[in-house]
Amino acid sequence: MMDSKQQVQGFVFNGENGLEAKKIIARYPEGRQASAVLPLLDLAQRQNGGWLSQAAMEHVAKLLKMAKIRVLEIATFYTMYRLNPVGEFVVQVCTTTPCALRGCKEVLNACQEELKIEGGGEPDMISILQSIREQS
Repeated sequence: MMDSKQQVQGFVFNGENGLEAKKIIARYPEGRQASAVLPLLDLAQRQNGGWLSQAAMEHVAKLLKMAKIRVLEIATFYTMYRLNPVGEFVVQVCTTTPCALRGCKEVLNACQEELKIEGGGEPDMISILQSIREQS
C-alpha cells in the first residue's frame, strides 16, 4: 500500500489545475459532485509526478466533501492510480487465466529480461514492471 516514508506533507492543486478542477466539478449537477472523483484523482496524480500521495487524496476528498476513506477505496480499486512513486515508464502485464493461456508468462519474462528488472522496479525509478489482474 502507501509507503509512509514517501508521503508528502501537503497538497493543493496549482493555479492551472485548480481552475481545471473547478471546471470538472461544474460538469456535475448539484449534489452529484462526488462523481468528479475519478477525473480529480487523475489530475492530482498528474500534478504529483505520477502518483497519489495521501495529502492529494485528502485534498480531493475535501473538495468533493467526501469521506477520505471513500476516496482511498476508489484510488485502490483502479489500477490506473498509483499510491507510491513510480518510474518514468510503467509496464503492466495481465496475468489472468485467459492471458496465461495466451502466453503472458513469456511476455512477463521478456519484459524482465529487456528491462533488467525483477517484478517491482529499479532503485533509480526509471522502470516499473507490474503483474496485474484485469477486471472485466
